[in-house]
Amino acid sequence: MIKKRIVELDMVKGIGIIYVFLRHLCELTGVNTYGGEVYFLFDSCTECMMFLFVFLSGYVYKPKTSIGEDIKNKVRQLLIPYLKYISFFSCIYFFVYVLQGDMSLAMFGTYTISNFLGNPGFDYLQWTTYVNPIKYAFVPFWYIAEIFSAFTLFILVFRMVKDKGLQGKGLAAIMLLVLTSLLMYFDLRGIIANTFVSGVSYFTVCPNITGFAALLLIGHILHEVRAFDLEFYSKKNVMITLAISLVIMITFFAFHDNPYALQYAHWGSFGFRSVYMATVSALALTYMLINICYYLKRLERIRTCLTYIGANTLDILLLHFGIGELITMAFGFWYPVYDIPCYPADGFAWWHFYLVVVLTAIIIGIYFAIKKRKEYVWK
Repeated sequence: MIKKRIVELDMVKGIGIIYVFLRHLCELTGVNTYGGEVYFLFDSCTECMMFLFVFLSGYVYKPKTSIGEDIKNKVRQLLIPYLKYISFFSCIYFFVYVLQGDMSLAMFGTYTISNFLGNPGFDYLQWTTYVNPIKYAFVPFWYIAEIFSAFTLFILVFRMVKDKGLQGKGLAAIMLLVLTSLLMYFDLRGIIANTFVSGVSYFTVCPNITGFAALLLIGHILHEVRAFDLEFYSKKNVMITLAISLVIMITFFAFHDNPYALQYAHWGSFGFRSVYMATVSALALTYMLINICYYLKRLERIRTCLTYIGANTLDILLLHFGIGELITMAFGFWYPVYDIPCYPADGFAWWHFYLVVVLTAIIIGIYFAIKKRKEYVWK
């Protein structure tokens, strides 16, 4: 079956997944600790980039004939690949750390289940033989689990308000964002298990699910008003909206390192502000990149590259971290993600980052060359 896709949206997704790819490999090779000036570029946009994918998922969402069909479709698109890739990397880690190393089967099982669930707060033991890499083996995978849960909630809410018009859908999206803010305001981290077990836990499960469901609904509303169809509007209106988006992005990034940071990560009284700012800034970034790609698509090579990458973001997301992790361990310059005290101050070298990026990209390229290529038609 040949799928019709929107050029600009796939190009934006291509830019987004390249960003995620580089950000994660920065962490694996120590750039986030020893290349702070460069890493700021990747760190400052992280949440906006994740929310960008959610907006676009809502924008291209097409409801099926029933709730059951809708959820079954998301199981096929998200949950099955999630389980497939986790199983693949689990087998590799079992071979490396249980059969070839000295990790006990019980400890391996605990880590694997924890990572499978998105690191929901198991009390980890320090593996004394090596720095414990499996603790972070599935870092990007939490996103798939939570976006699937968010899609399930979104589908239920969408069915309730689909005949209520734009006002009804908009009100539902606002209510979901308010619920997200309340979950953060009352700071339920002590009750709800952390997605990440590190002390700088960025997300918890429930605010993400409700927040992502709101973004999916907003994305669908934007589709109904053709917000990303730049040819539908006059050039003047497009330029005005672009200027507003740029002002929003510049203003919000100026506050990135204080309580107004662009993430669903600030608790208590700052929860309301961070939800508002993360949502608005992500929408501004999405619109800004769509404008850029509207003109970039005239360059054939760039368009071909970004659209293909954008059409395969899920595979890249699920592959890149595990491959990069195995490469860093194979070459002996493993840096445990988020576990800053374990970084050797004299062990960082920029060529580590370049090598891991190139080798990971080559391996993923080989994977796509071997995998049966899907046929797409872009419009």
